[in-house]
Amino acid sequence: MFTLPPALQSLSASRRLLVLLPLPLAVTAALVWPQEKEGPYFPPVPTLAEQEDKPSLQKSALPRNAILPRRDPFRPLNHPIPKKPAMAPAVSAPETVPKPAAPADPSVPHRLLGILTVKGERRALVAGPQGTSLLAPGDELPGQGTITAIQASSLHCEEKELPVGEVWS
Repeated sequence: MFTLPPALQSLSASRRLLVLLPLPLAVTAALVWPQEKEGPYFPPVPTLAEQEDKPSLQKSALPRNAILPRRDPFRPLNHPIPKKPAMAPAVSAPETVPKPAAPADPSVPHRLLGILTVKGERRALVAGPQGTSLLAPGDELPGQGTITAIQASSLHCEEKELPVGEVWS
């Protein structure tokens, strides 16, 4: 059932009583001691009659705070916000017929930008006045004739060889 710790077993019965008696007395005194009457931990719930007499807190509650506009996080708080002028609605331009592409200007030079491999075939990248184009053997090279062969760093047109970076009119 209950065994005493070894330190208390060596004591005589009268001394054990003196050592162990204060504990039950303290517990009994704590339970029997008269306590002061305190109110409940939570206030009582008001009755309906009390609720009708008092103004409702829900009716007098302030409206939610207005949502502030978003600000630039990189602008300091004390910096004034610039006023933006009101933008007028955009007016659509009257429909016009698109102009046809201008013919190639002979004074604007052409340039061989590089040799590319596309799906296992070599192609020449050529810049001209109308933009860039990717040409294969057999295509017409403006101002030089038909492309006969494309090497790793040059292009053969009929009898001429054009290295990468070559410029012509």
